[in-house]
Amino acid sequence: MTASARDAWDRWAPVYLPLERLLLGRTLERTRTQVAALAAGERGSGSASAPWLVVGDGDGRGIARLLGALPGSPLISVDVSGAMLQRARRRITREERDRTRWVQARLPQGLPEFGPVAGIVTTFFLDCFNQEELARVWRRLATGLEPGGLWIVADFTHPLSLEGWRRLRQGTLLALLYQAFRWTTPIQARRLPCLDQPFTGASWRRTGAWRSPGGLTTISVWRKPG
Repeated sequence: MTASARDAWDRWAPVYLPLERLLLGRTLERTRTQVAALAAGERGSGSASAPWLVVGDGDGRGIARLLGALPGSPLISVDVSGAMLQRARRRITREERDRTRWVQARLPQGLPEFGPVAGIVTTFFLDCFNQEELARVWRRLATGLEPGGLWIVADFTHPLSLEGWRRLRQGTLLALLYQAFRWTTPIQARRLPCLDQPFTGASWRRTGAWRSPGGLTTISVWRKPG
């Protein structure tokens, strides 16, 4: 992981929450809450003792909800930013910190071995990659997931799946967000990739879905074959 990548995301840590609230209200918060509910309701056949891998959670708001939704399950939180991980640690209780392993790494090349895991959660993370990068990141993460395990993907809805003014609004919003992140971080993506493609191409089964009111965000729950 380069110092420039780490420092770029560290600079976002103190301003990410207020900017999110300013631009998007509480839509992303409601989405994180729904992710936790889906994780609790569909944890299914995974090993009770195997951890859940949470990648790119940022300041820990998603981790905090997942720890409450998955009592007894250990979590592994991976983020490129040490400043974000520090904020996440402060957000949860001492007991919850004992259930959580913290890993600072940039995907796909920087992630240490972690498997097997019972579930994976990526919330507003996979949108950071172009289609080629997404394929590499997906393979790296999918390898460590148990057969039959869950992968919950929460992200912005692709504009092409919306209609009318919602499609126009979504395209404009995403264009602004990508421009801002390209100015301030090392991401190469210019547009939202097709997040379903790696899963459908590998014959994973979608077992759950949710879309926020107004269509800003979408959650898909995928189950690994096996």
